[in-house]
Parts: sequence; structure tokens; C-alpha cells
Amino acid sequence: QKEFDKKIVFKLKSRLDYPFPDKDVNYLKSIVPTELHYDYIIDCEDDDNELISKSFITISAPGTMSLKSIQKGIPTILIKDSGQNDFFYNFKGLLPLDTQLIFNEIERQYNLGRDDDFISNVVEGGEIYNSTEIFINKLMDI
Repeated sequence: QKEFDKKIVFKLKSRLDYPFPDKDVNYLKSIVPTELHYDYIIDCEDDDNELISKSFITISAPGTMSLKSIQKGIPTILIKDSGQNDFFYNFKGLLPLDTQLIFNEIERQYNLGRDDDFISNVVEGGEIYNSTEIFINKLMDI
């Protein structure tokens, strides 16, 4: 926050099998430094795509949702061993929780832009946002 002068937004995952969001919110409040300017959301009123599109940087556990910010060319850091590492094994933003490595990678991504090679190898149609259309067409071929 000091580096970029941006508010931090924590996206808490809602779960049907764990319907106690107050516990998650209270836990977040207990661990976040009081001087941090932040907000949190549990469910997006509009959709996750809009939330991600407005992001300056995304720091997340690896998962399919994080592909969206990578596709949009938003500098994205995925914390290694905190989620689904499988198809992110060659993503340069998959890093251990190390401040200097994270800052260096944010700067690299900011300067170089979207990683089309990674996107084309992981998401068919990901470069032009037509993966859903490709998926439907393949279903129709079955």
C-alpha cells in the first residue's frame, strides 16, 4: 500500500458448506494491521469479472479465478503452495511469500504487460476471450 498508494480489497470466499462469514470477517480484522486502508467483500454485487477488471494488482492463491487477471494483463502474484499450483507451474508470478520477489515480479509484469505465451498454453481461446465459445462448440461435437 505504501508503494502504490492504493486501497487493499480482500475478497473473502463465500462457501455453502461454511455459512459463517462473520467468523471470517472477524478473523480478517484481527490480523490486518490497523493502519492499513482496506475494505473487504464476500460476494460481488455485480460479478467477479468487474471486480478483477478494476484491480491495479492481484495477489491471490492460485486458482482458476486468478486466470482472469492474468488474461486482462493485470500484474498478478500467486502465492506458491497456497492453492492449485498445477497449471500455474510455469507462471512467472507464482512465488513464495517474499516481499522483494513479489515487488520485482510486479514491476516486471507492469513493464512487459500481458503474458500471451502463458495464456495461450493454459486457456484455449484465452488470448481473445472466446474460451466459452470453444468449449460449447466442443460439447456440440460430442
